[in-house]
Amino acid sequence: MKRVLAISAILAGIAFLGCNKTYEPDPPTLIAPANGAVFDTLPPAFVWNSDEFADGYKIMIDDASITSVDCLISIDVEDTTYTMPQETFDTLKNGIYCWVAAVCKDPDDNDIGVITWGESWSFVINKPDEPQGLDLDTTYFPFGLGYEWCYERYEWYCDEDESWIAYDTFTNTVTDSFWESDTLFFQYNSTTSYVRIWKNKTEVLGEIIELIPEPETRIKTSPWGTESTFSIGYKEDTLSVSERYQAPEGVYPDEYSANNTRLIGIGFIRGGHSVDSPVNYWGHGISDRLLYFYNGIDTIYKTD
Repeated sequence: MKRVLAISAILAGIAFLGCNKTYEPDPPTLIAPANGAVFDTLPPAFVWNSDEFADGYKIMIDDASITSVDCLISIDVEDTTYTMPQETFDTLKNGIYCWVAAVCKDPDDNDIGVITWGESWSFVINKPDEPQGLDLDTTYFPFGLGYEWCYERYEWYCDEDESWIAYDTFTNTVTDSFWESDTLFFQYNSTTSYVRIWKNKTEVLGEIIELIPEPETRIKTSPWGTESTFSIGYKEDTLSVSERYQAPEGVYPDEYSANNTRLIGIGFIRGGHSVDSPVNYWGHGISDRLLYFYNGIDTIYKTD
């Protein structure tokens, strides 16, 4: 009987000691992105292996080396993945960054909490410069995330039987930007409408021009096969781009014209297009004028 009691006491002691033993998880193994991976326009997604006894995980991201003080990113996560937000990525400068993950074991009645860090890996941010280092806000084509232009539209129509005019307002907001090869795209209003900028050039009225173009006149062929005049000119700090051509004799409508007026640092302030046939008393046109421009921080232009 004494022998049985002694064995029971030993087992109870072992159980007691086991309940108070702290579980120390193994350091996590980093999986992705690969050590030294390079990112240009899209932020990295971080992945590491899981631990079956983990209550959670931590990740730290910093430049050059990981420190717990003033770390760029230090966050608790429930899963073994973390994707850097695009808005955070956009604020980071080009350079080398480090990241490290940890397995966390929460304290309980018989345990103390444990955090086990793994090794650190690096990644590189190498964003492409704006076209040839040019600041778009110093051109006639300023674009950036959150930039917003609000316009008033005047539309008219007339023929032998009726005529009307209409007014409306609309807003163009830059909701996304990205690079494809050497071309920078700006997306309007989360639609398929884009502005493309490449090699310090963009497209206006179907023609490729410099972001700060020289005055010139181009003679080209219109869609009707007639001569078309494309002009670039200035009046003080205002850029004017226009196009005009006529249809062949007997083709209806007779005339087409378009114009695009821009202010440096503001962009498109007024313009439109029209098709007319004075002989047949028919015409249709659209004219837009800028009401205000918001550059993501302040409203820096507002019409009188």
